[in-house]
Amino acid sequence: MPDLSELTQTITVRPIAYPQTYDLRHRVLRAHQPKEAAEYLEDHEVDSLHLGAFQECRLVGVISMYQKDQPDLDGGYHYRIRGMAVEPELQSKGIGTRMLQRGMQWLQEREVPLVWCNVRLSATAFYQKYGFTVLGPEFDLPPLGPHKVMVCSFTD
Repeated sequence: MPDLSELTQTITVRPIAYPQTYDLRHRVLRAHQPKEAAEYLEDHEVDSLHLGAFQECRLVGVISMYQKDQPDLDGGYHYRIRGMAVEPELQSKGIGTRMLQRGMQWLQEREVPLVWCNVRLSATAFYQKYGFTVLGPEFDLPPLGPHKVMVCSFTD
């Protein structure tokens, strides 16, 4: 297995069509649910961004971002991250980081002041490394389990 620097050098992150996200989302995030559970209502919106991480021609990671206000914060121009998934054998190798950084760059270019996400407890440390903070108490998203809302402001 290549080390982190070798692997991430072979990864390219680029926009993809939303249907390309479904298989990886389903297998990684919602394997015990019907395949339709990996399709989100916001996927088709014109202001949504879907990124894919490719190792050569193989899609190994996906992330989606949607214009959606965070309901616990005052109105604004917010985006939501949803459906980040990386092939299990390639997790913790920098692919999620590359996708998140590219997505955050895209949001900053559009002067989005705040991005948020519902995060599984196992992923909170990952998001904290990139400036996200917890907003509110832990909550349950059946059948996915406990989550936290995390936010990152570009205006602080």
